Amino acid sequence: GVAGVSPTHVCHAFKSHIGMPIGEYVRRVRITWAAEQLRTSDQPLSAIAMAAGHYDQSHFTRESRRHLGARPSE
Repeated sequence: GVAGVSPTHVCHAFKSHIGMPIGEYVRRVRITWAAEQLRTSDQPLSAIAMAAGHYDQSHFTRESRRHLGARPSE
């Protein structure tokens, strides 16, 4: 509304520019952030999963396998 364009236009422009839908981009950013936290932090996996916006550790594990091809422990 502020930009004077429809939400549909924004979604199409985003996908055209970035190469993926907004939701997919957000999921990738979250999983990338979480993977970095796993490498550099001593926080428990469940805490990192929740901070990254996942419902629980098992949801995070599924998303990790889907986007990174590996479980968080790997």
